[in-house]
Amino acid sequence: MQTASTVVRCAEELTRLGSGNSKKERKATAASRFTIYKVNKASKKKREKSSAKKERKATKTLAIVLGVFLICWVPFFTCNIMDAMCTKLGWECQPGVTAFILTTWLGYMNSFVNPVIYTIFNPEFRKAFKKLMHMGT
Repeated sequence: MQTASTVVRCAEELTRLGSGNSKKERKATAASRFTIYKVNKASKKKREKSSAKKERKATKTLAIVLGVFLICWVPFFTCNIMDAMCTKLGWECQPGVTAFILTTWLGYMNSFVNPVIYTIFNPEFRKAFKKLMHMGT
């Protein structure tokens, strides 16, 4: 049976041995700390690189969506502005009914194209879209 004084002496001995007074032990401890620092630093760089890649991809997707939106809706608004100006000024430059129908449907096509763009460029949207399509069938 151990007494309290024996336990205290054992604890003191362990503390003395584990204090790392030797040069070799201090070097090992320092190397261990440096390795942990290097691993954390490399991990941080890897996360930053991944984050930058995601941001570039999101920027590219947004640019494509905006470009398609402009291509689809600018003709519609141009026809409407031309019609309003020609009517107000009394000129005979009004776009025909066919131009209005075509530009309106071109604008409506934007609503069809957006999910396609997001499905192509965004894996999370693609997964949700697939899940939604399978629910309907």
